[in-house]
Amino acid sequence: MSAIRKPWPLVALILAAGLAMPAVARPQAPPEQVESAMAEGIQALRAGDFGRAAASFRKVLAAIPTFEPALLGLSEALALEGDSVAALALARQALELQPESAAAALGVARQLAQLGASAQALEALERLRALDPTEIQGYRLSALLLRDLRRGDEAIEVLQLALEQGRRDSRLEEELAILLIAADRPREASECAAAALAHHGETAGLQLAYGLAIVAADPTAHDQAIALLDRAVESDPDNISLWIAIIRAHLTAGNTDAARSTLTLARSRGLESRPLTEAQARVEAGLGQTDQMRSTLTRLRGQSQGELRLVAASFIVEGELEASLGNVDEALAAYAAADVANPDTPALQHAAALALKSERPTHARRLYRTLCRRNPDGPACSQEARLSKEPSSAPPKGPMP
Repeated sequence: MSAIRKPWPLVALILAAGLAMPAVARPQAPPEQVESAMAEGIQALRAGDFGRAAASFRKVLAAIPTFEPALLGLSEALALEGDSVAALALARQALELQPESAAAALGVARQLAQLGASAQALEALERLRALDPTEIQGYRLSALLLRDLRRGDEAIEVLQLALEQGRRDSRLEEELAILLIAADRPREASECAAAALAHHGETAGLQLAYGLAIVAADPTAHDQAIALLDRAVESDPDNISLWIAIIRAHLTAGNTDAARSTLTLARSRGLESRPLTEAQARVEAGLGQTDQMRSTLTRLRGQSQGELRLVAASFIVEGELEASLGNVDEALAAYAAADVANPDTPALQHAAALALKSERPTHARRLYRTLCRRNPDGPACSQEARLSKEPSSAPPKGPMP
């Protein structure tokens, strides 16, 4: 989860924790050289020199082992170096020392999310909101996790709750608009993005959200959206999200060649990211290049660095694209693989819906049965019961998960 690996949001909280911690909470006032080491650590974090940051925070902790800002600083530095297990242990230590610390609660949540423990991370973020309902980064991380778990309606509620705290934040409004689009609520998304543009001005992110909302609300308006996105990318040519939005708008319009040209242009600027690689797979599927699409998604999984959440997400995309190409067996297999990688995803729901659509009720019934066992109070149980009452049909045509 690349958004979690950025140091900036927590750096501010670490600094605030160091400045605002009540004197009674400090084991002793840090000596001058310790204060200097703390400042050096924060500066190194901001500069991206995580090894130097870690060394500085360790120097502070050698003098004051229970100094919460230094524990959080070292946690962040280790996380950004890739050691999320050690980072989580330090963040938890800081939270034990300062149970009312918003910075420590966010640190714990970030490291749990990085380790793929989404449910625990969401619980930690609920604790953060109880401690400090105005801490915007907690809302953003909650929404990101819920979005990745395909719990879009809950993600929308979290961002709406954040905006109710009275702070107009362009990033929050941009993300809310995009979530509304994904939830098939394009007119709300358009209103959200338009109001935010009027308040904040033409930021690239809000132009992106507004352009996507235009297409979602009216697929025939893709020319208007593409013109808006083209103008945005001229002012921010290194914004990968804008390039991807233009590619998706061309694909929505059925102009696969234009989507491929846009992808090539983005790559010519040296841009690369997981979402751009996913966009490449979508372009290849649009061109009917099935083998290339599968190869691209296999490569994408190879870049997941063991994060099963990312592996599952790539299999869900593969299932979607295989289904769009009419390859039902392959789509069902991809959804099954996604479920193995991360059962918290809606992969089996997608598979069951596809099985029904492709007239494989026996397969669908077994999938709904599995889902019902996992969540006896969920809607899958009624689906499984309904299918069980129908006359027995032929054995499932596709592979079982």
